[in-house]
Amino acid sequence: MAIKDTFTEDEWFLLISTPSMIGASVAAAGQSGFGTMSEMAASLQTIATAGKAFPANELIAEITMRAESRDEAKAEAMKYRDKAMAKLQGKKPADLTQEMLEDTKKVVALLQQKAPAALEDYKKWSLDVAEKVANAAKEGGFLGFGGERISSNEKALIDDIKSALQVA
Repeated sequence: MAIKDTFTEDEWFLLISTPSMIGASVAAAGQSGFGTMSEMAASLQTIATAGKAFPANELIAEITMRAESRDEAKAEAMKYRDKAMAKLQGKKPADLTQEMLEDTKKVVALLQQKAPAALEDYKKWSLDVAEKVANAAKEGGFLGFGGERISSNEKALIDDIKSALQVA
C-alpha cells in the first residue's frame, strides 16, 4: 500500500498544498516587489527538489513524485490547481497567512497520527521552504542596493511557522 492511501483526498491535498502556501505567505510578507518573483522561484525549487533532499522519506517522495505519464500529471495538476484556486478565492493575504498557519498545525497533528516517521522531515522541508523564500530577495532596498536579507515581517512569520510546526 502506498503511503498516499493512508490519507483521505482532503488530507492529501492539505499535505501537498501546505509547503506551497508557506512559500506564498512568506513571499507576501516580504513585499519586495520584483523580489517576489525570486522568492516564488525559491519556493518552487525547494518544493520540487524535496525528494532529493529527503530521499528516504516515503511521504515526501510520494508528494513530489512525477506521474507515470504526461496525461496523468496534467490531470492531477489541474485537479489540485482547481482546489487551490477555490481555497484562495476572495481572501486577503492576512487571511491566507492565518489559514496557512492553521493548516500547518493540522498537518503536524495529521502526521503525528498517521505517518509519524515522516513528520520530522516534513517539518524540516516546510521550514526550509520558508527560509529559502525569505532569503531569496532583499527587502526594502532600491534596485537591489541596501535593504535587508530577511525583513522583520518575514522573521515574525517564520517564527509563527516554527510555532505551528512545533520546532525550536
